Parts: sequence; structure tokens; C-alpha cells
Amino acid sequence: MTTIDTRTEALAATEPSAAARSLSDIAAWITTTDHKRIGRMFVGVSLLLMLGVGVIGGLIGLERINPNGYVLDSGAFQQLFSLLRVGLAFFVVLPLTIGLAMAIVPLQVGARSIAFPRAALLGFWSWLFGSGLIIFSLAGNGGPGGGKPHLVDLYLGGVVLAIAGLVIAASTIAATVLTTRAPGLTLKRVPLFSYSALVGCVAIALTLPVLAAATVLVLVDHLYARSTFGGNAGVLQWTGWGLSAPAMLVYSLPLLGAIPDSISTLARRHLLQRPILRIGVGLAAVSAAAAVTQTALTLPARRHSFKTWENFLGAMVRYIKDTTPWLLFGALPILGVLIVVGLTGKTMATPKLSVKVLLSAATQFNLIGGALLMAGFALHAVGDIAPIKLAGTVYEEGVSILVGYSVVLLALGALTFWGPKLWGRRIDDKKALPLVLLGAGGTVLASVPMIILGFMKQPGYSAGGFDKQSATGVLNALSMAGHALMLATVGLFVLVALMSFTKGELAGDDPYDGQTFEWMTSSPPPVENFAVAPTASSSHPLTDLKPDGLNAPARTQTAKPAQTGALR
Repeated sequence: MTTIDTRTEALAATEPSAAARSLSDIAAWITTTDHKRIGRMFVGVSLLLMLGVGVIGGLIGLERINPNGYVLDSGAFQQLFSLLRVGLAFFVVLPLTIGLAMAIVPLQVGARSIAFPRAALLGFWSWLFGSGLIIFSLAGNGGPGGGKPHLVDLYLGGVVLAIAGLVIAASTIAATVLTTRAPGLTLKRVPLFSYSALVGCVAIALTLPVLAAATVLVLVDHLYARSTFGGNAGVLQWTGWGLSAPAMLVYSLPLLGAIPDSISTLARRHLLQRPILRIGVGLAAVSAAAAVTQTALTLPARRHSFKTWENFLGAMVRYIKDTTPWLLFGALPILGVLIVVGLTGKTMATPKLSVKVLLSAATQFNLIGGALLMAGFALHAVGDIAPIKLAGTVYEEGVSILVGYSVVLLALGALTFWGPKLWGRRIDDKKALPLVLLGAGGTVLASVPMIILGFMKQPGYSAGGFDKQSATGVLNALSMAGHALMLATVGLFVLVALMSFTKGELAGDDPYDGQTFEWMTSSPPPVENFAVAPTASSSHPLTDLKPDGLNAPARTQTAKPAQTGALR
């Protein structure tokens, strides 16, 4: 028994009529076991749901700046805030990272398919139906704190179903890297994106079952006594940790390796210090420890006295005991992201780097998204310093938005970079580059004012309880504008991508003079990826097959996809 099945798409069929072909195409997408299609379905649906998250963020901002009553019914506030939190985590960040990894990782490791392809499809549909139940229950006032008990039960059931789908999908990606790699491609030679996908998916597969178990306990309590976990009012108290940092940091991990992989390919340089980059990814994954154990890793406010020699030793022991968990699981992941982003910048530091590469949309999406994600890791650690007293303020909301929207930027960069491989056509940088600035501005505006308001003690996940006419009103208005900008960024990117991937210029099989296996096959790849499994002799196997290596002239767009190196 193997982890790869022979899929029905690869079987020959007679030529059907036009109507039958349309129905067949729909059925093929619904029942597909092609990892590239499943990954694109994850990404496509999540980008559409991201538009809804942007609208919700804008509505919440509108409530926070309106000094005369409320725009919406007061009973909808709790559901809006819940939808924003669950939307960022389960509708945007997780499906984007898992979907992109599912589409690209099997190609990168030289596999014919993803491991357990039917399980991957099951993961998508479980996540999609679970997300639908969550949206339906929240719309009917049945989410956390909702007034309709049956819809509260439906919400909890939807969360469990969505988690099950995401865990299954993440497990297939991890299994792909571990079991279906091409001959010679050891874990030390695996591309950084595939390596971070392995680490991130394992972290997700460890974190989400803990959240599912907590959700099941809350559901059982809500169905019966409603006394142990606080009924509908206790839903977020016991499960909210899975919708904010550090869990959000864990969800972002699969895309971390896309930063060095894409930029080194665009710069036409081999990655520097690959072992250290792998260590950086591992350090960033340490944040999963707090999520899995549901431990609040706060830096205590206890004061330590060092005034006399007698209590110096005891005070030092207490100080080390208090700070070590925070340093290990709160501050150490910052170093991991800093290593990844910093060594990526060092890889780019070459006199031969062209302005075109530096100012390409994929490069800028990844650099800016990576920098903002690193800021999200750092600000989360700051929020855990108890003496600052940021708990219960909008600071947590601001950090979650910063991390979530940073992942969106990284995902748009990944789509810009790998889109030519998946669709055979590339996105015009002239159309995509303005969206980088728009998205970066939206991310900063949506999150930074919330972080500042956290220091000003504005209560979190609330539309009242603060002065709406002072500086807080201005900052809330800026945050609302940030959500609007992100809504525009994603909406315009979807339009640009649809036009580019259907009518844009052909990219060719290897538009970037790539280094890894995904650039060996045709664009778009065939159903089985590779007719004959390629063999690796280094971490850059495609470069090894080129006579001049990275000194070969850059490839230009062709009127027809090239077939060189394509293994059908």
C-alpha cells in the first residue's frame, strides 16, 4: 500500500458533448483528488471569505466611531466580534496557508501527488461545510454569547467539523514531505517552503485537536447542564485562545518558508545558510508550545529585591523562574522569524540584483508581509508582559489583525510567484505592485491604531465603554479605513489574477530560471505532476541539470509554453 492513489482525472475518456462537458467539469472539481485543484479551492474560497472579514472589520469600526447610538442592533455586536475572530483564523489564515502548501509542496518535492489525496479532498469539504455552519449560526445569533441555544450548538459543531477538515488537510501535507519525496531529496535538501510547510502543518495538527477537544467539552456542557463551562457566555472563554495569538502565530508558519524560497529564486541565488534557516523555522514553531498546552506565558509583575546580599540569590532564582517561560515561548519565536527574514535579505544582497527583481510584486509582497509578520510575533510577546496591563484591551485584537493580514500579504506574494506554474500565465507587475502598497497600508492602518488604543486601555471586542469623540475616535476611524483598504486590496487582486491567469501572457515552464522541481514540469502541470519521478543530488536539483547553473541567461516569456524538462 502506498500513500498515493491513481486518480480518475488521469484516465482517458471519450469526447463528450458541450453540455455534458460542463457538468463533467463541475463534477471533476467537486470530486477531484488533484492536489493542485484542492489547494486552489482552499485559496479561492478563503480569499472570498476574506472580503467578508474586511466588511465585518469595517462595520465594527463604524460602530466604534459613531457617537450617537448604534448603527446595528446591539444584539449583533457579540456575533460580529466573534465572526471577526473566527473569520481571521478559520476562514483566512488557515485555509490560505494550507491551500498554498497543498498546491505547491508535492511539486517541490518531486511527488506525483499529495499523500492520501482522497483524505485531502475530505479535508477541504469538511472545512467548507464546517465554515458554512459557523457562518449560518453566527448570522442567526447562535455564536458565542448568542441567544439561540440550538444555533450555539450548531456553531460549536461547525467549529469541530472545520477543525477536523483542517487537521486532515495539514496531515496530508506533512505526510507528503515525509513519505513521497523524490529519490535523493533528503529532509536537509527539501526547499524551505516545503520544510516550513512540514513544520507548520505538524504544529497545526498538534494545536487544533486541543482546540477541538475544548470545543467538544463546551458543546457537551451546553447540551446538558450548562454549569461547568458557563453556557453560551463561556464559549470564547474556553475556546478563544485558538482564535488569537499565540495560536494565530502557529497558523502562519507554513508560509514562512515561502519568503526565502521565492526571493532567492527571483534573485537567482542559492539560499545562504540553509541549516540556520531551518533552525529559524523551528524556533518560530516554538510558539506552538503555548497553544498546545493552553498556557498563559505572561511575564509576571512580581517585584524582585536585590538590595541585600542575603536575598540576592533567592531573588535571582525567582526572577529566572518567572522570565524563562516567557523568553522561551514568547520571545524566542521572534528570533526565528528574524533569522528567516534577515538571511533572506542577505541572500538578496548582491551587486547583480536588478531593480526589476527588487521591485517585483512577489518580492515586495513577501518582504513587507514577512516584516509585518515579524512585528506581529514581537508585539504578541510585548502583550504578555503583565506590568503593561494590556489584557482585556483591543491590543490583542490589533495583534491578531496584524498577523492575519500579514499572512494575506504573504499569500498574495505566493500566488504572484507560483501562479505562472499553476495557471501557465503570469501576473503583470505593473498591475500588482500598487496592490502591495495598498495592502501594506491597509494592514498597518487596521492593526496599529488598535495596538495604540490597547495602551490607552480601550476595552477589547466592544463597541462602547470609551470616549468616541477624542483621539480614540480618530484611531478607530483609521482602523476602519485599514479594513476598507484590505478589502479593496484582496478584491482588486482577485480581479487582476482572474484576468492574468486566463488572458495574460504565457509564462513558460521555467520563467524564473528556477532551482527546484516545480519548475521542471510544464505550466500548468499535468494531473500526475511527473511521469517519471525526478532525482535530486543537492538542494537545488534543477540548477544542477543546467549547463551554466545560475549563470544561465534569464528566461523570457514565450508565445507558447516550453516543453524543455517537462516530464509528462
